[in-house]
Amino acid sequence: MKSTLVIRRLTGLALVALLVAACGTATSTPTPAPTPTGAPGATATDTAAATDTAAATDTAAATDTAAATDTATATVGGPASTPAPRVAWVHGQTVKQDVLVSAGTGWVLTTTGLWQTIDDGVSWANAYPHSLIASKIRGLGAFDANHALLAVADVATTTTTYYLWHTANAGLTWAYTALPAMPHDDLTPCDACFSQLGDPLATFDYVDANTAFVSIGMLRGADGRINYIYQTTDGGVTWVPRSYDPTLLGSISTPPIRVQFSTATTGVAEFDNVISSTTSGWGHWTTRRLPTEDYGEPTVCFLSSTYWFADEGLAVGTVHYTYAISPDQGNSWVDHQSSVPGIALLTGATVRAITPLIWIGTERTSNSSGYHDGPATTVYTVDGGAHWAMYGTQPFNGSVATFVDADHGWAGPTAEAPTAKLYSTSDRGLTWRLLTP
Repeated sequence: MKSTLVIRRLTGLALVALLVAACGTATSTPTPAPTPTGAPGATATDTAAATDTAAATDTAAATDTAAATDTATATVGGPASTPAPRVAWVHGQTVKQDVLVSAGTGWVLTTTGLWQTIDDGVSWANAYPHSLIASKIRGLGAFDANHALLAVADVATTTTTYYLWHTANAGLTWAYTALPAMPHDDLTPCDACFSQLGDPLATFDYVDANTAFVSIGMLRGADGRINYIYQTTDGGVTWVPRSYDPTLLGSISTPPIRVQFSTATTGVAEFDNVISSTTSGWGHWTTRRLPTEDYGEPTVCFLSSTYWFADEGLAVGTVHYTYAISPDQGNSWVDHQSSVPGIALLTGATVRAITPLIWIGTERTSNSSGYHDGPATTVYTVDGGAHWAMYGTQPFNGSVATFVDADHGWAGPTAEAPTAKLYSTSDRGLTWRLLTP
């Protein structure tokens, strides 16, 4: 399985640590519908002519319980025949999101477009649907060199419509489907309002080339949140809404922050230190609360069909890394603690389990001027956490490298370093090479 994981966890001091794990499209074209802003059109001028309000109104008739198939689907680009030419990196772009899917193969979303590489940044193919407005893209997911997904948001005063784009040929052609409109706080200026932005990031998780989930956490009020989850089983052509509301003993219903599946029927939904697991498809949940209460959303790695690993993170001010192991597909979780190499001003750690014995991750530090703004160091273990080694400084302060195996990783922009370049390593983080000069 390959999946794209972006996990946000909170510690007692609001520790945020990100971990990204690199885990056939038939298109149908119904009767013509109004072209939404950021959706495909004959020209960029045609796209700009459609207003945000018109796009939201066009989709508002679809209800939250209806499948997204009921909304308009359109195709952009002609038949795939000639591969896009591969060129050197185009200067003057800022990287917004990167997804490494395998050693040397990945996708990069920038302020001006979307690029794909199969040779670790030596050359790039322009995979961007040119009728899109780049600033409206709110999420990128990828499964391999050919299959990728984009989320594009049209924000109106009280609703947002997400258009989910998909490609199965490395971006030569794209098609999109509109999700039902999602309500949010009134964005009309108001001094007494606690209005939130209406276009949160969309997070994609691939199961295989055809099956994927998208999670969108729409903020409501001062601190409210409604999590919208949709699933596709046909490569992104249609999307079906999924509901999740298990209730723990003595707890209120908990909407998930994240959904990950290792197969079409086996997966987890996560919220804080609560993990719901299933081995028989959506809705058949076994819900467990992790023993450690001090951490936010854990990062789950499926190391085998039965053996699962949950990265719980590093307590601030300590060298005590905590993780949980489930040997029985989420029916039970046992906490473990290991001491990682300590360095000055240590603030956090994220780890990905590559195999039951080989884990690789990032230690993060502070320069005291900001959280996680100090040097980041690659750490790893080859004996399941019994012993750790520090392997080299990552290329910029605030970095959190993404590794797809024990040697290959990318380090791109983070919340603490939003203008950072993209770097690559093929030696477990000992040395780094600049991909986007």
